[in-house]
Amino acid sequence: MLCDIGKNIKKRLIDTDKSIKDLAEYAGVSDAYISMLCSGKREVGKLSIDKALRIADFLECSLYDLVSIPEVDILS
Repeated sequence: MLCDIGKNIKKRLIDTDKSIKDLAEYAGVSDAYISMLCSGKREVGKLSIDKALRIADFLECSLYDLVSIPEVDILS
């Protein structure tokens, strides 16, 4: 099973009560890109490690937390 970084980002945004727009601005990407990641319409493939680390920093988690298989998927 592959990780779903979009699910993890979306969950963290909800858990931290932060917006896609604020995350995108902090990470230096478009809010449309973050939105597409969260909805599963965009692969993470070309996201640089620097941007991924900024996303993790904004969401107050580790990069590992973003790329891990969500616990809910493991239990399914």
